[in-house]
Amino acid sequence: MTQQSMDTFLKTLSSSAPVPGGGGASAYVAAVGMSLGSMVANLTTGKKKYAEYQEEIEQIIEKAGKLTDELADYMQKDAVAFEPLSKAYGLPKDTEEEKAHREDVLEKCLVAASETPLELMEKILESMKILERLSVIGSTLAISDVGVGIQMAKAALNGASLNVFINTKLMKNMVVADDMNMRADEMLVQGNELADSIYETVSGRYRYTSVLVGLPANQYKVEYAFRGYIILNKDGRDITIYGPVQARSIYALAEQVLNMGTYQPGSAADTFLRKLISDAQ
Repeated sequence: MTQQSMDTFLKTLSSSAPVPGGGGASAYVAAVGMSLGSMVANLTTGKKKYAEYQEEIEQIIEKAGKLTDELADYMQKDAVAFEPLSKAYGLPKDTEEEKAHREDVLEKCLVAASETPLELMEKILESMKILERLSVIGSTLAISDVGVGIQMAKAALNGASLNVFINTKLMKNMVVADDMNMRADEMLVQGNELADSIYETVSGRYRYTSVLVGLPANQYKVEYAFRGYIILNKDGRDITIYGPVQARSIYALAEQVLNMGTYQPGSAADTFLRKLISDAQ
């Protein structure tokens, strides 16, 4: 399926054919999201500004490339997993023996069809963690693509989960069904929280940096529409300082973050916070 042109894939997806469906589409979107991560890494490698991360970036390029292929492979894996299930629905059910056989086959097929999207969700979480790292060390010129990539990964994760739940709902073995639902729910919570955090970080790097550069000291206490972090561009490097979402001004955010003890005394972030508070006072 990965060898198809985009036009062919979309036309088949739009048709009444049983596959590809939501599972294949989720895999495709996940692969695109990870591809964007690869692009950011490739735009970062070899740049002097990011020399300290060069070895890590090279590792990310290799890992992200492999993961993109694995995510794309789930387009076909989803189709393979669904085919036996679609055939099982067509088994005869006229006699008690036929009904029993059909029920047994359906149960096995439902489990198999649920495992595939669960595996896909695990792979998507791996891609999210790579995107999270790239949101910190990736080229600032391409950081918006990390934001796009994480939104795609989030959509793919949520989409894959629906392919789990639609199958587990039909299972007779509730122990197996509940276990699969729990696995999916755990990944949904973890993935959505991570995706939202990454997106907020990326979005903030564009929307709020200008507020902090060259701001007069008497303006630090003025309320702004903060989302819980400060970004300082210091000598060409971004320092991201996270804080409570209720903070409404740079001063209040800095004070709360400092009180949390997140940063080591004397570190760049700690020094910046203390100076910011001192200037505002």
